[in-house]
Amino acid sequence: MTTRFISKRAVLLLVLTAVVCAVLGAWHWSRTESALGIDQNIGYVLLWPLFAGFLIFAAVRARRLERESMLARDENLWAAATVHQPPLPWSRPPSADDIELAAYNRYLADLNARELRHKLRAAGLDISTDVDRAP
Repeated sequence: MTTRFISKRAVLLLVLTAVVCAVLGAWHWSRTESALGIDQNIGYVLLWPLFAGFLIFAAVRARRLERESMLARDENLWAAATVHQPPLPWSRPPSADDIELAAYNRYLADLNARELRHKLRAAGLDISTDVDRAP
């Protein structure tokens, strides 16, 4: 199954805008050669083909980005459909590694609490000693 890069309608619209830009550029060129012509018209002569080129570039680029996003979305849907879901943590009994990890996490939390109490005492802000001293 092949799809068109750009539809016939879009190509027709781009050709029409390029022709309009070329006609306007030619009109500005004729104004430059007339007695009432000014130097600014030479700038417009150069701008109209740039406008046409930019419109064509923007249309082609937009279509290419749309096509790439569609392909990426299809690939992501395919990848999501084939992803293996691991079992939920609570659906299996804890292993020895899980028990060791929980003990290590408790050890780290205790070290952190000791360090925090030490820093609070050093700053004179130890709350636990103030509560213990209260009558």
